[in-house]
Amino acid sequence: MKMTKQGRAPSRFARTRYYSAAALLAGLLLAASCAFAATTAESIQALSSPDLKVAAAAEAALLEAGDAAVPELAVAMRRGLAQAKTGRVLAKMGRKGMLKLLELCDDPKLGSDAAQVVFWIASPAFRGEIPELLACMNKPALKHQCGRALVKAVDEKAVKAVPLLAAKLLDQDPDIRAYAAAALGQAGPRAKAVVPALRVALGDPSSSVRLGAAVALGKVKARDAETLAALEKAAQDPDSEVRNFAVQALKAGRKSRKT
Repeated sequence: MKMTKQGRAPSRFARTRYYSAAALLAGLLLAASCAFAATTAESIQALSSPDLKVAAAAEAALLEAGDAAVPELAVAMRRGLAQAKTGRVLAKMGRKGMLKLLELCDDPKLGSDAAQVVFWIASPAFRGEIPELLACMNKPALKHQCGRALVKAVDEKAVKAVPLLAAKLLDQDPDIRAYAAAALGQAGPRAKAVVPALRVALGDPSSSVRLGAAVALGKVKARDAETLAALEKAAQDPDSEVRNFAVQALKAGRKSRKT
């Protein structure tokens, strides 16, 4: 029993008052939690309000709630509830919102919804989350959503991601290799350091990987003799899309070589 400053145990009345206060506090916290959940749902509904002030206030409330509101926002967006406006809120949350969505990808109930929303809101603004998107691709059920999101997140400023993407060209999964090749193409000329790896990918057993490599080499404007020779060979590929993009890459490389 804890003693008071006077050295005496607190009275039964004092103990009862203490426990009553604790129970009251717990009740208030529970009520606050329930109120927040209702407020989040109501704010999502209010995003579609014809009153611009109400819609703006709802967006501000959701942004203030931060990543705690992300699960409900993801479900709402997936179900088409104020989809464009819900997506805008998630995009405005920036890195924290994206990381929370990627964390939700591991949730057995929300994983599919979260991954689809990751794809919808992905843009070069999230190039800092490329390592997390690469990790998300390792989940078989989500690799396509996360792979497409990865391609959308890469641009010419994603220089630090180029070595990470090049490493994925060696992955055992052909889908992951294909997304990596496509993403490298988004980096444009900044991906010239990995042209040898893309050149090897032109001979990949998977036509999707060969296609991604051909497209990427065209965007990188690779013009060295060895790559041009590899593209000439790819121009005879059994797959018509690979042939078409190999020819385009070949033209871009030769044009770049003349300038």
